[in-house]
Amino acid sequence: MCLSFLFIYFTGWHARRLWLILEGVAIVLTVTRGLWFALLSVLAIYHALNMKRKAITFVILSCAVLFLGHTLVVSASKFVDIAQLRLHGKSYSTLNTTLLGDRTHSDNGRFQQIKEVTNAITLPSFFIGHGFGNGVPSRPIHMEISYVEIFHKQGIVGLLFWFFLLYQVWQQYKNAPPGNLREAYFFSCVFIFAQSLTNQYINNPIGLSMVLLCLVCLEKLRTQEKDITDKSIITNFKV
Repeated sequence: MCLSFLFIYFTGWHARRLWLILEGVAIVLTVTRGLWFALLSVLAIYHALNMKRKAITFVILSCAVLFLGHTLVVSASKFVDIAQLRLHGKSYSTLNTTLLGDRTHSDNGRFQQIKEVTNAITLPSFFIGHGFGNGVPSRPIHMEISYVEIFHKQGIVGLLFWFFLLYQVWQQYKNAPPGNLREAYFFSCVFIFAQSLTNQYINNPIGLSMVLLCLVCLEKLRTQEKDITDKSIITNFKV
């Protein structure tokens, strides 16, 4: 949903506003703070790169999600619980704060994994990691946050590899001709990297497929522009 939101946002489709509202509501109703934060952060980056004042608004919203997201979900859970109890004509003394998911458990799990990875750091593992297949007690196989798992298993070298991939996408973006599709592909890739701060995306097929697609499509946009330029030069030469 977030990727389609970005493509609609950047491509200027004639029914853009209606679909952006529908997509935005759907994303909010997932009650997934990671999606909210990543999407708002990407929009903030886009507007900051283009020196637009909207960047400040999106930065404030992303920070609000980061620091107040838990409280928002708890409040929403209470509101839904009250609505359900009233619908069934029941009274209430205590409210269910985890009706839309136990965010405290979710947050604690991530903090626990970060703590265990930090405690397991050695001098060699800092640079090259503990190796594939080596997890931590709370997560023997995969971890919630991509960068934490990459660092634990591959160290700084592994993180550099993944950020080199982002750098390659950035280079393709700069070399591609300006246009809506260029923005849509590049910032969709940035979204995957931003989303990986809270969930596992770049190092699994869900996110990696989009990153590779962005890399290929940006290169295709660049070569298409080159082909058009070459044809124009040949035509002018003949004339």
